Amino acid sequence: MGTNLLKNARAWLASQREEHASELVTYRREEQALELRAMLSSSAQSALAALGLSIEFDTVLFVFKFAPIENGGLPFLPRAGDRIEYIANGIRRVFHVTPPAGSQQAYQFADGTGQSLKVSTVLHSSEPVL
Repeated sequence: MGTNLLKNARAWLASQREEHASELVTYRREEQALELRAMLSSSAQSALAALGLSIEFDTVLFVFKFAPIENGGLPFLPRAGDRIEYIANGIRRVFHVTPPAGSQQAYQFADGTGQSLKVSTVLHSSEPVL
């Protein structure tokens, strides 16, 4: 049996992303809180509102390792209403997990192996950390 080079390369790349390009965040579902590492990305979105007006808003994508918690991953699939807290530069930002326009779910797998989840959010609140 040969070595699966692509599988090994994906695993290595995921470990590099987690080690060098991710931030510590707190993922909250009801009373459960998990401290995890996630890579952040943002993009501008638009949606049609009442009367045909277009509304622009920013979404932030969090990319998590999808794995058991003891392996440092998110152990369940995200759902709308979950919250992600991120502190940077003295500001605590709270994001709500929200499906993007036209989608039924707030996540998608970020790779072909199911090892990474891309979670769609919108900023709910921000406040200085005292």
